[in-house]
Amino acid sequence: MSVLRRHCERVGRDFDEIIKATTFRVALGSEREVEAKTLKMAKEYNIPVEPIKNRLGAAAGKPDKVADNLKEFFDNGLGLVNLEFIDRDDIPLFAEEVISQIR
Repeated sequence: MSVLRRHCERVGRDFDEIIKATTFRVALGSEREVEAKTLKMAKEYNIPVEPIKNRLGAAAGKPDKVADNLKEFFDNGLGLVNLEFIDRDDIPLFAEEVISQIR
């Protein structure tokens, strides 16, 4: 966000007029559980593990941590999020334990 904000200042664009969006790859659980989900996805789709791991970030980990991370993004101007779930079983948990903390 800070890079975009600086660019807007440089070109004279109102940062607040822009809808900021990103995609998060979601994997909920402990480090071990996230690792297992990553390996499962790699095997299921016959793709290397490293690219999956490299795209994990703010939405990977325990629900409380993920909620805190996402709140920080929203507090800094993020307006739209696309979610990509590594394990569909995480969807109800995300709805119950992450979204409820962001509202």
